[in-house]
Amino acid sequence: MAAIHWIVLVNFINFNWLCADKVGILMTILLPELGYTPVNLRALIEYMGCTQAQVAEKIGVSPRVLRKWLTETDKVSHADMPLHQWRKLLAIAQDGA
Repeated sequence: MAAIHWIVLVNFINFNWLCADKVGILMTILLPELGYTPVNLRALIEYMGCTQAQVAEKIGVSPRVLRKWLTETDKVSHADMPLHQWRKLLAIAQDGA
């Protein structure tokens, strides 16, 4: 998989994540917050046009684990998404899978 370089542009209305691979292809993913959050995970899943089950399969976790990552942080059932899984999902989204 090609290395991904992330550039963040903040315009005070929302966060625009611009990602460019080594050949210069540019793609914009609009994420409402900075970094991994349940809100950003939902936005990324919606951007990809996948179901939660499809995303879970793509990154190699169970749908139950993904649901825990999607749970709001103030809930007991919430679990933080590991950084390597967040990066993996961003790379999948960037590749258009």
